Amino acid sequence: PKPVVTQSLLVKGQRDAERHYQKYRGAGTGTLFASLVSPLVGLIPAIACSATAPKETNLGYPQPELFAQEEYYRGYTQKAKKIKQRKVWANWAIGFGVNIVAVAIISAGQR
Repeated sequence: PKPVVTQSLLVKGQRDAERHYQKYRGAGTGTLFASLVSPLVGLIPAIACSATAPKETNLGYPQPELFAQEEYYRGYTQKAKKIKQRKVWANWAIGFGVNIVAVAIISAGQR
């Protein structure tokens, strides 16, 4: 019965992270602004932010007693890091896309 309990705590941690982890916005917004300046400049915060796990103070977990459980903690923190990575790289891609469109418009205007 132990693996069933362990698995359910892991899954509950992942689900709770999907619902409650919201404080990736600083990393995502910083990456977006840097990428709007230059996609190469934006790579610096994108790589740095996606490589680091969210700070515990930013996790927003709902129940400290559950967070103290090893499997729940692992599920929550792993999912939160994936969410942060996904948001950071999506914002980098937006900045990259805006730069490509801007270059295309500028190039078309110079013909």
